[in-house]
Formats: sequence, C-alpha cells, structure tokens
Amino acid sequence: MGLKRRIKAVVFDMDNTLFDFVEAKIKACRAVVKHIGVGSEEELLRYFLSGKYGIEDTRNIADYMRDKGVYNKEKFEECCKIYEEVKLKN
Repeated sequence: MGLKRRIKAVVFDMDNTLFDFVEAKIKACRAVVKHIGVGSEEELLRYFLSGKYGIEDTRNIADYMRDKGVYNKEKFEECCKIYEEVKLKN
C-alpha cells in the first residue's frame, strides 16, 4: 500500500530570482528620464530607494519631476504609464 502525496502549492520567489527586478526598474527609470528629458536613471532610482513612499510608489516620479522643475500632471501620468510598461516588459 503506497502513500500518495498531493502537491498543495508551489511557491516561486520572482523578485531577483526568476526576474531581474533591479534591471527592470533601471530600464523603466531610464525610459522615464528620457521622456522628460532631464536627469539620469540613477538619480530617479535613488528616489525609489529613498524609502519615503516605497520602492514601487509612483509618487517618487512626481517628486523627482518637481525637484527637476518639470512637473505637470499630464507629463507625470505619461511617465507613470511608461514606467509600468517598461518595467513589466523587462
């Protein structure tokens, strides 16, 4: 009489295990910076890493844009869309 084991769950650690989260974030920051035409991806990445809002909060983009003197609501919304699309693509 053999015992049958049933798999109840499979867990994957995706961030920086199956997917290179950091590289995707850098590429997304690069795309945003290119779109607004000022700064560097390293500068924007530091806003995400600052801990002020959280590593995935797009308010970091708004703060960056304000500090660079290029904030407006429409441009910010475009940047958020670009950021998410590029990050997910990578």
